[in-house]
Amino acid sequence: MTKIHRQQLKLYVFIMLSIIIWSHSTVFAQEDNTNFTQKDNANLLGPVKTVTYFEGENSKILIIHSYRKDGSLESLGIPDKFLISYDTKGRAIKNENIKSYGKDITSFTIYDDLNHKYTSYSFSSVPNERTGTLNDNGDVLESSAYSPNGDYIGKTIHDHSKDRKKSISIRYNGKGKIRDKYETIYDIHGHTLESNHYDVTINPIQYVIKSKECNKFDSNGRQVETDLYERSSLLLTDITIYSDYDRYGNWTKKTQTEGYSLYPTQLRKIEYFE
Repeated sequence: MTKIHRQQLKLYVFIMLSIIIWSHSTVFAQEDNTNFTQKDNANLLGPVKTVTYFEGENSKILIIHSYRKDGSLESLGIPDKFLISYDTKGRAIKNENIKSYGKDITSFTIYDDLNHKYTSYSFSSVPNERTGTLNDNGDVLESSAYSPNGDYIGKTIHDHSKDRKKSISIRYNGKGKIRDKYETIYDIHGHTLESNHYDVTINPIQYVIKSKECNKFDSNGRQVETDLYERSSLLLTDITIYSDYDRYGNWTKKTQTEGYSLYPTQLRKIEYFE
C-alpha cells in the first residue's frame, strides 16, 4: 500500500468514523450496526455547542457535530454535502443530501418505543426497508431487510453481553445461510477496543478472521493507537499525538503517524453555549 493510498484510507476511515460511529450512523449506512444511540467518544468537556473538524491548517471543513444544551448530539454533517439528524435519545432519525435547490431525504427511521421496534426506509440504497427489534438499552436484537419490491433479502441477529462489553452480529442471506460475523469489544466507557470481521465456511460452520481493528486509549479516554489487520497480518499502526487544548481541556490539534509517515494535522474548532 503506497503512502498516498494510506492517507486516503485514513481520511476515509475518519469520515466514516465521524458519521458513525464510532460505527453508529443510520442502519442503512452499516447493516451490522447494533445500537441506534450515538456513542460520542470525543470525551468533550464543558457546554459544547458545535465541533468543527478540519484536515490541515488551511483545509476545508471535514465535518461538523452540533449538540443540544443537554449534551446530546443533534446533528452531524458536511456543509453543502449531507446532514444526519438525531432525536433527543441520540438516535439517527433522518439522513439528507444537501443540494443547490434544497435538501433531499435519503433515509429516515421511525421508532416504536412502546413495542421496542423500528422501521427504516432508504431512497438511495438497498435494502430499501429494514425492520427490527430493540432492547431496553436501544441495542438492535434482530433486523430484517427487504428489497424495493418488498422481497425479504436477509437478516442480522445481534447478541449483547449483559455488561455491554461485547456484541456479536451474524448476518444471513435471504435463504437463511450465514454470510459473515462481526464481533465488537468495548471498555467500561463504551470505547471500541476491538472490532473483528469474520468470513464463514460451511460444513462444518467455521468462522475465519477477515479483518481486525484494535484501539488503545489514554487515561482521559482519547484514542492514541490503532492497529489494522488483514487476516492475521498487521496492515498498519497509527499513533495519535494530541498537542493543543482549549480552556475546557478539549483537544484542538492532533497529529497521526504511521511508522515514519506523518499525516496532515487534524484540527477542530469548538463553540460553547454561553
